[in-house]
Order: sequence, then structure tokens, then C-alpha cells
Amino acid sequence: MVYLQAAVKESMRLYPTAPLLSPHKAIEDCTIGGYTVTKGTVVYPNVWKIQRDPRVWSEPEKFSPERFLGQVEREADPGKYFGFIPFGFGRRSCPGNYYALKVTHLTIARLIQGFTVTTPGNMPVDMLEGISITLTRANPLKVFIAPRLPSSFYE
Repeated sequence: MVYLQAAVKESMRLYPTAPLLSPHKAIEDCTIGGYTVTKGTVVYPNVWKIQRDPRVWSEPEKFSPERFLGQVEREADPGKYFGFIPFGFGRRSCPGNYYALKVTHLTIARLIQGFTVTTPGNMPVDMLEGISITLTRANPLKVFIAPRLPSSFYE
């Protein structure tokens, strides 16, 4: 289950639901990445770019759940580690993040336990991203889902 949790986080890092977070307003003048942000400026954090920053993540384009194994500091206070913010950060972070993660882990674990999922011809999944307000695939995902147990178990 620990590896599954790491895989879910790595999926959210590489493929956040939305590339931009909700707007935030600067409450004081500050400097971010060498840019001056004046008080009152509205900013839209680019979560897609932040979570693929090579200064934070080694090989940021590579899917590697192992990077989340044993990373206690990244889990201690979600929304305060700014390299991984799929649920936002600060006062506007998603209040349901813990619940969402638990439900996601349980759902995926149950699907993996009960079904075999394959692609046509066992071809690799096309991960090319489409252009949209939410991150979508450029091409639809095609899979075959088969129960792991004989059909007599479901009668």
C-alpha cells in the first residue's frame, strides 16, 4: 500500500488535475524568482511547472514513485511544501485533500485487486498531453478490464 500511495502522489505531481491553481493576491510586496510582485497583484500559480521544476525534482519528466518513499517532510504539512502542491497551498488549499487521497488510494487498490487492466496489444500508454483548461490526454485511453476471479464468484 505504501508504494501505491507513492505512485498516486507521483501521478499527481506529473499530471495535476488543473495546470493553474486558483488566484492568490499578494498581501505585501515581495520578490519571487527575481521578479518583484507588488502588494495587491493577483497571481495564478502554475502547478504544472512548479511540480516539474528540475531545481526541486531530479529527472522531473520521469515517472518515479520511489521519490515519495520515506519523504516524511513532504507529508507532514501539505500545502506548505511548495514543490508538491496538487491541492493548492496556504489558506486556499483544498480542505478535502486528506479525504481525497484516502478515497483515491482505496479505489485504486480495490481496482488493482479485483481486475486486470491491459492495453490493446499490450502497447505502452500514450501520455501525450492535450491542450485544455484541465490536463487531458491528447488521445483517449483505451484499455481492457477483466475480472481477476472467475465469473462464478460474482453470481
